[in-house]
Amino acid sequence: MFRQSIILATFATGLFGMAGPALSADAAACKGIFDGTCSACHEMADWQGKNTAELTAMIHDIVAGKTKHKKALKLSDTEIADVAAFITSGK
Repeated sequence: MFRQSIILATFATGLFGMAGPALSADAAACKGIFDGTCSACHEMADWQGKNTAELTAMIHDIVAGKTKHKKALKLSDTEIADVAAFITSGK
């Protein structure tokens, strides 16, 4: 199981690394989702040092109910990826 997680994380990191420019455009458009959903409790600095793949997995687990969170989140896979890309862009 641990090995599968590492393989998946490696794949996801590579995938996001190749799609960086495309995600940054979506990330800029995603500011409204961050402001409306996340910023009431979180600041951009809360995730300093995390990469897009880590944040995508973290947010996905929150949306899926696997990770405890203050409030339930309802985001599509695209919105999750966009929010993670927006946060890591630092904009």
